[in-house]
Amino acid sequence: MYAKLINENQIERAPKNKGSWVNFDKNAELLTADGYLPVIVIEEATTEKPIIKYRQLSGQIEQYAEAAPVPAVPEPTAEQQEMQIRSQRNSLLSLSDWTQLADAPLTAEQKQEWAEYRQALRDVPEQAGFPENVVWPSTPETEAADVSV
Repeated sequence: MYAKLINENQIERAPKNKGSWVNFDKNAELLTADGYLPVIVIEEATTEKPIIKYRQLSGQIEQYAEAAPVPAVPEPTAEQQEMQIRSQRNSLLSLSDWTQLADAPLTAEQKQEWAEYRQALRDVPEQAGFPENVVWPSTPETEAADVSV
């Protein structure tokens, strides 16, 4: 195959027949006179290297494959970090809502531990290192109280 190099991502293939009685694409002399160069396949595309690239070297065009660029993942902004931490905090508060219900199977002491834990969760945004360095409060160890009726 003969082609002209457009850029590293694109080539223009030689036409099959350029309106003449001769097979234009089979005549190397006509092709090179018109600026077309032979294309040499160095490397085919694979799943690891899916991008086809071209380069012109020593009177020929080489086709090779490249790995797809890995997009850089931007660091979250301070506002995004705050939102993420607050969302996590809110989720932990929701998961412990049951501990403050009047009919929760907890002793008064256990309810107090949970109340303190929940207050510590509410205080997370007030920590000195917020939002980069958050110290999460420990979840109280609670087993259901043996409540006899």
